[in-house]
Amino acid sequence: AAAAAAAAADVAAAADAASAKAEREEAEAELQRKKQERKRMRAVQVEENRRVREATDREEKEENERRRDEARADRAREVEADFYRREAERAREQEEYYSKREDRFQDWWRQRFEEAFAEMEAEYEERYQEWQEEDERRQEEERENSAVGYVTTAEYDAHYHILGSLEAAAPGTLREIDFSWPPEDNLLLLSEEDTVEEKSKKGYRGMRVFHPDKFQQKYTTRLHPDEKDAVMARVTEVSKGVIQQYKQYKIG
Repeated sequence: AAAAAAAAADVAAAADAASAKAEREEAEAELQRKKQERKRMRAVQVEENRRVREATDREEKEENERRRDEARADRAREVEADFYRREAERAREQEEYYSKREDRFQDWWRQRFEEAFAEMEAEYEERYQEWQEEDERRQEEERENSAVGYVTTAEYDAHYHILGSLEAAAPGTLREIDFSWPPEDNLLLLSEEDTVEEKSKKGYRGMRVFHPDKFQQKYTTRLHPDEKDAVMARVTEVSKGVIQQYKQYKIG
């Protein structure tokens, strides 16, 4: 009985030992499983963190590229706007420069023309002064012995209307006969009712119209080549007579 009890105790002890060992092994297996699970979870977390970082980096990179593209586009627009602004400013400055230069040229040309005309008139005046004095004396004698062929206001207006219309003639077509020439005894086209002031005004107009240079400027390209010299010679003669009569009736 004692031996049986001892054997039973050994069996029970062996069973307890086996059970304890099984529990230990199970505990160790559980611990290893939990370690593996924690390791897997850490790996998952690391991978998730990596993906998040990559996604964040990619988004940041895309955002940075977008901002750079926008910055480049803004800069390009600014450069383009600045270019057109400078071009507009340069065009305006050039326009102002050429406008001022044109004004200066016109002023210079006007001054030179007035000076040249004044010099020409002075030279013309001096050249014919002695001749005019003698001719005026002779004409005075002739006027005393002959009556002036006066014209009417309508004839006066028609004379200058014809001259004005000839300014539109075709080049190279005008002959001497086409012009309205004042009569030799009344080069100023005076009427019997003219006052001294009106005679002076008519003389001034005739002197301007039949001045050789002014006449040539208006009609030289329209004169027939075969009669250009004859026409200008007659203009010179008429101009001389007009100046003589203008001096006679000039006021002041």
